[in-house]
Amino acid sequence: MYDSIIATLPCGGEPHVGEIQTRIRGSAADDSTLSIGHQFDPGKLTRENLERNGYVRVNDVPPGAPIRLLDVWSRIGGPGERWALWEIADGELRSVVPVVVDRATLDSAHFISAVNAAWLAQSLGHDSAEPAVDVLRRRLPG
Repeated sequence: MYDSIIATLPCGGEPHVGEIQTRIRGSAADDSTLSIGHQFDPGKLTRENLERNGYVRVNDVPPGAPIRLLDVWSRIGGPGERWALWEIADGELRSVVPVVVDRATLDSAHFISAVNAAWLAQSLGHDSAEPAVDVLRRRLPG
């Protein structure tokens, strides 16, 4: 089961409502809508829990720093998927912003959706057993 983060992001100059499906809450995921300001249980924000629930580590999170996750945002009621970077600070969902995934964006994140990282790596010509994050580090522009 998933939860949904619903966010309004600019698409083509106009704001559109979209959704990020996440299992960050693990077995507590119950199709809830998690809005900006949602307070996560600190136990759900550990590296182990994030990896168990579909995210791959890109960089270590410095102690006390916000957690930054890259994931795909799907437009509700319209075509298209875009990448978004969402940030959790002090256990609270603070922001969701649209991003272009290039090397600098990847380097600014702590975790990336494992499924979407693999998809992106494959779109860049990846077809080996090499970890997707390593492929992205090598092949993303910038």
